[in-house]
Amino acid sequence: MYRAELFNSIQIFCVVVFNAICAYFQTTSSFMLALFLAFFFNVLAGMKADNVSIKQGRLCNFSGCKFKDCLIELLLVIVITYFLKGIADIMDFSEDTNIESIYVVKVLVCIALWRYVANGLRNLSLAYPRNVWVRFVFYLLSFKISEFMPKSIRSAWSKANESNEI
Repeated sequence: MYRAELFNSIQIFCVVVFNAICAYFQTTSSFMLALFLAFFFNVLAGMKADNVSIKQGRLCNFSGCKFKDCLIELLLVIVITYFLKGIADIMDFSEDTNIESIYVVKVLVCIALWRYVANGLRNLSLAYPRNVWVRFVFYLLSFKISEFMPKSIRSAWSKANESNEI
């Protein structure tokens, strides 16, 4: 009888902890979905640029080290993003801290999305050098990205570009 009560207590505790974790990450799930889609696009475009093909059920010209590095980079982006979200939640900027922490995630994920999509388009322009549309979108995204960012990020972006030009 004691084991059954202990098991039920542990089960309830695990369910509560799991629900709390899901509630914390639920506010940013759409951002993470967009990040995973951009990552997937970047990986597929990189595989196309490297002429990766499937022959007899095996991947030819596939670099496992490059793929491992891409996964580590994605994990690093996610860890840093949620680390900074946690810091923004702890600092309690306003009455509704959820908005502040979502803003942190939004900005960081937008920067990561820009990097993944721009790199994917660069890889596609290498894979399809005659496709003018892909090259045009790549150059447009590469040079006009600051206009899509919020004003605070736009000013920081322009300061970073000015300091790089000096």
